[in-house]
Amino acid sequence: MRVGTIPFYVPHYTLYTMRFTAVASVFALFAATPALASASSALASAKQDIDYNPAVTSPTTGDVWTAGQSYDVTWNTVLPSGINLTEVSQTANLVLGYKENGSENLDWVLATSVPLYTTGAYTVTLPKDLESKSTYIIALIGSSGDVSQEFTINPASKSLLGIALSAILGSKSSKAKRNLKLRN
Repeated sequence: MRVGTIPFYVPHYTLYTMRFTAVASVFALFAATPALASASSALASAKQDIDYNPAVTSPTTGDVWTAGQSYDVTWNTVLPSGINLTEVSQTANLVLGYKENGSENLDWVLATSVPLYTTGAYTVTLPKDLESKSTYIIALIGSSGDVSQEFTINPASKSLLGIALSAILGSKSSKAKRNLKLRN
């Protein structure tokens, strides 16, 4: 059986050499040709997205939001000169996070597949269980991301029932508090 090599190209235009036997070479050549042609045409027709980060314009430093409430996140929709709308990602995810020790901790996905260039704004509802911090950020995560300035989120305010229970528990003796807690 004859053994030899045949050069071939993959879509990245890198030259590879394939070892083959005379019997297997015909099969391998015909089996690989449609896949390589398909991959090559897919690469040729794929558009190259430009990594453009639309600037988040709200929230900004000094803004104070409350957990559990709804707010508008806004960003710049004007593209730089020379960049066409078809060359950039059309959607992004809105993610809430915070900065701590030099890191961005992006922990809460607030919205997915948000259109970036139609309105430049999206209303999000914050999770109710957020703790108070002055280093929260909103990130637009698409082909690449941009983050807002740091802003503050305060915990959700207590309900009237929670305030009433706190007042009752605060005025009872420790034995009464234990009994009330056991009943709940």
